[in-house]
Amino acid sequence: MLAASDFPLEHAERLFAPLGISPAYFAPTQTGLEKSITDATDGVRELLKREGIHDFDSQKKGQKSKVVVDIQVFHKPTHTRTKISFYRPETKNGDPRMWISRLGSMVSVGNLIALLVVHGELIALVISNQNVRDALMDENSELRQMLAASAPVNVASAVSDTLVAELRKISAHGWHDAVRTGDTAVGMTLESCLGIAPNSSGAPDYHGFELKAKVLKTGVAKPEDAKTRQTLFACVPDWDISRLKGSKHILAQYGYPDKRGHARRRLYCEVSSKKANSQGLQFEIDNTCGQLVEVHVKSSTNMDVARWRRASLEDKLNRKHAQTAWVYARERDVQGTRQFRYFQTTITAAPRSASFLNLIETGIISMDHLIKEDLKGQVSEKGPLFKINAIDFPLLFPFRRSEILTA
Repeated sequence: MLAASDFPLEHAERLFAPLGISPAYFAPTQTGLEKSITDATDGVRELLKREGIHDFDSQKKGQKSKVVVDIQVFHKPTHTRTKISFYRPETKNGDPRMWISRLGSMVSVGNLIALLVVHGELIALVISNQNVRDALMDENSELRQMLAASAPVNVASAVSDTLVAELRKISAHGWHDAVRTGDTAVGMTLESCLGIAPNSSGAPDYHGFELKAKVLKTGVAKPEDAKTRQTLFACVPDWDISRLKGSKHILAQYGYPDKRGHARRRLYCEVSSKKANSQGLQFEIDNTCGQLVEVHVKSSTNMDVARWRRASLEDKLNRKHAQTAWVYARERDVQGTRQFRYFQTTITAAPRSASFLNLIETGIISMDHLIKEDLKGQVSEKGPLFKINAIDFPLLFPFRRSEILTA
């Protein structure tokens, strides 16, 4: 699996993110190289299907149904044209398999290989190879120019002029009295300034734009310098495939008494793939079926807690952040009145949703549980909230437009 590759997945993502490209990855094992076979993981299958190269779902079992297509493999300063085969064996439930012809002569065990499609042609890049990485970073290289020519268009700048103009007017007005208390005040006040009535709809807030407002502390000049994490969206697990069937059950097994006495029990914690938290909860990626798995690692085996389908998370990200204005404000208190001044915005569009699980696997995206049982015995969950640090925005949102709203 990717965790055993000899080149960090996070570093690979940082190579491709500036181009807005989301490859699929695999790393050949010793057995795979010896037998000329490797699993077609969920990420690979999704890429092939999305790009119209191959659909394993409709492929029959057996060698007679094998499909062979052309592929270019970049494994040194030059590249090799060869073939890649896709098939489903009669045994082992017909689990999807693939193989690149002559791969054993081009790679070593554990090399990280990125698959992508350029102008309808399948490309493999051996990211563990320094020459390939150098070519990826060299804007004048043939490889970089080929990928840049196929990259998505930066739509963030073209669609946001009207919104930026409105935000400039709000900023020029100066300080605005908060319309409510609590953490949501900065966002609700901004919506009030834009004439948006309070609502609980999940639809975009303003002419197709999602609005996300955040207070930056004095002394923090840029959003990427802030140490706090930015909420992307809330998404409950797919309970039908989860061992536990609700937040109430998660709280019952892994929560703790509320020492402050504001509730009976609570589970407020961050869950990441990097390491288990104090409750023993951690993320793993099930690449065979494309699922995010929350596990409890303090049990004798890593016991499943909850699962999310890849499609659930990608769909939520695409619907929530197709176009987003991340607006940043300063805060002050004037004779007991809380006020905000909106001074900067970053417009994002077309997120790299196909890389969402990769960014969770590297720990760049994590999740917060906010579950509590109140004094009346009612259980509520404000999340689970998936979050990312602003400094890592370029990995998820390569197409951005940043504007200073005040002089």
